[in-house]
This record gives sequence, C-alpha cells and structure tokens, in this order.
Amino acid sequence: MSTKNKLKFGYVFSKDGLITGEQTTLRYSAYDTWLKSKDSYRKKYYEGESFTTAETVFGHEMHKVMESESLHKKHPILNEVPRYEVPEKDIVVDITDDIRIGGRLDSLSPERHEFLDYKFSHRSADGKAPWDAVKVAKHRQMVFYSILIEKKLARPPCFQKYQRTYQRLVWVETAVGKETHQLGSHTLETDSKRVFLTGNFQVFKRLVTKWEREAMEENIKKVAREIAVDYQTFLKINK
Repeated sequence: MSTKNKLKFGYVFSKDGLITGEQTTLRYSAYDTWLKSKDSYRKKYYEGESFTTAETVFGHEMHKVMESESLHKKHPILNEVPRYEVPEKDIVVDITDDIRIGGRLDSLSPERHEFLDYKFSHRSADGKAPWDAVKVAKHRQMVFYSILIEKKLARPPCFQKYQRTYQRLVWVETAVGKETHQLGSHTLETDSKRVFLTGNFQVFKRLVTKWEREAMEENIKKVAREIAVDYQTFLKINK
C-alpha cells in the first residue's frame, strides 16, 4: 500500500529511541492517547518517550503465548483462555484518500468476522476489577477494530444483514507482588516487583452496531486531521 499523500501523525522510533521514519497509519493506541492527553501523545510520538511498565512487558509475553498454538495448549493457565484460529492479525485500511488506520487484533475468526481482545491487568488496591460489562460497552477499541474488520473484509454478510456484530474482550487477571529469594531457611523479599497470573479470567461480549462504527469513523477522521496539523506545527517549530 502506497503511503504517498497520506497524513502523517508523528515519528516511528526504534527500541533504542532512534527515529526510523514517520507514522502514516493511525492506530488505536495513538488515537486513544490523543483523546486522553495531547501532551502524552506529543511526548510519545514526537519525542519518543517510553511508557513501558512491568505489567505491559508481562502482557506482551503473555500475548506471545496466546499467539502460539503449541505454547497456548501447554500453558497451565492460559490454555483455558479462548483463542481463535488467526492470532495477532494486523489490519491496515484506508478510510479516505489521505487517512490510513490500522490495528493488531489479538485473535481473529475470519469466518465469523469476530475478534478477541486480551487485557492482562490487576485489580485496584480496593479489589475492584479493571473491567466490567459497562466499561466494555463504552470501550472505543472494540468499535475501532470492528471498523477495520468491516473495511478489510469488504462488508461481510454479517454486517450487511444484521448491521451489527458481537466482539469479545477477555480480561485475564494478574497480580503484582515483590520478588523473593530463598537463602537457606530464610525467604528474602526484594524491592523488585513480580507480575503473575492469578488463574482467573472473564469474557465480556460486546455488541457493536453499524451506527457506532459510522460515528467513530467520522470522529477518527476529525482526530486524524487534528493530529496531522499538530504534527506539522511541531515540525515547523523544531526545524
């Protein structure tokens, strides 16, 4: 897919923080970051600031397990977590001549046009779960990814007939504790944090309608143009 005449949304950074190119695809994480905090967006996509945490690193490793059929089957806890036949499907589509969006779906069923979105996270200090039916119903990412599927699969029958589809968010519960080391008969606790699975998970079913997709698509266009203008302003100031 040619990137000629596509809007640009910031820099592409390597793991070492070096600029390797420019962002010509607006992904959900960038879209969501802009809506939540423009300053955070600029720090991440213009300046290359990393927001990595112990839990995001752990979640990345768990996604690798879910991606591999053999690792998934062998894992003592994750083998119970649902998984579709196509893991880690990257979809990139043009929604206008100059706006390209994309996303990496954790697990996709092309036949049913459904996806699973895995969230590895812990409860709050007071024991509240980070996800429930209300939060999932308001979660923008489900609609964003539904748009990708609709565009990529050229309006499959389920969209045409029912104008809506069901998608699923899977919350896999984690917990955070301090690292411990055994020294003889003594157990020593360190300041380092350890993230681990509790063994609990919950699947939330989310209805995504045609009207939600249409409304979000218009908002994506608005946000994309806002970011593109802001990025060009940044480039002019920092020549």
